[in-house]
Amino acid sequence: MMQTHGVVRRAGGSAIALLAATATLAGCGRNQGALPAGFAPDGVASSSTYLISEFGYGINPDGDMAPGVLLTVLENGAAESFNLYRKSGSDDAFHEVNTFAAPFVGSFNSGFGAYQAIDFDFQENLGVQYVARAVISGAESKLSTLSSTSVMPAGTEVDLTPELFDMIAPIDTVNTDSLPTLQWESVPGAQRYVVQVVRSEGKPYVIVMTPPDGSTSYTLQSELGVVIHEAILTRSTFFWDVMAIDANGFVVGVTPGPEIFQVNPSAVPRI
Repeated sequence: MMQTHGVVRRAGGSAIALLAATATLAGCGRNQGALPAGFAPDGVASSSTYLISEFGYGINPDGDMAPGVLLTVLENGAAESFNLYRKSGSDDAFHEVNTFAAPFVGSFNSGFGAYQAIDFDFQENLGVQYVARAVISGAESKLSTLSSTSVMPAGTEVDLTPELFDMIAPIDTVNTDSLPTLQWESVPGAQRYVVQVVRSEGKPYVIVMTPPDGSTSYTLQSELGVVIHEAILTRSTFFWDVMAIDANGFVVGVTPGPEIFQVNPSAVPRI
């Protein structure tokens, strides 16, 4: 099996654009031998960093569309980049994943970041454990415990392809409530959902992970779950999207595309 190594770096852009990323792999592999120094024991995770894995397709180094694992890191800490590691099958050690973060359009507000890469070392019916390690001041930080873990289960491409599910409300509407509640269908196997909202000009408004209870709604500014980022609500047109995630951080469902709503112009100030 090919072994790869590398780093996924901060990139600016809209939250909804995260799933449309493409990336390339480069360089030769090297075996790390074990978890890097400073890792916390397995199962200990950072409260500010989340790693999400999703089966999908991207453009590989040969310029062909190929299956791979999309790795997304969401964080509201002080990291400047992340190192990604993988362990699969009968491997007794982790190996770094060498991949470049895809560029995003737009810019992120300060205080949080998003990073994304694609691991093209995909094999059917082979489960893979991924970990992300924060880099601060050019080094893997010992100030942060194990940043996050995500496990892709063994399965075929068909098995691993996320299920499509629908948003319920608001959809293509002028909302009369200054704090609208976003609602969507439930997805079998989902423990929590990632809600992403951007303003029409591309500025991110909300990135939130709902509580791990399978709830299928989020009221803006309720601060339920883990809020990676939430800006001040303003008069604007918004686009929103949702991902369904299982208990291991693997994407089991996605919505077909962003839906739209507008905030009541008389309810909130214009910024």
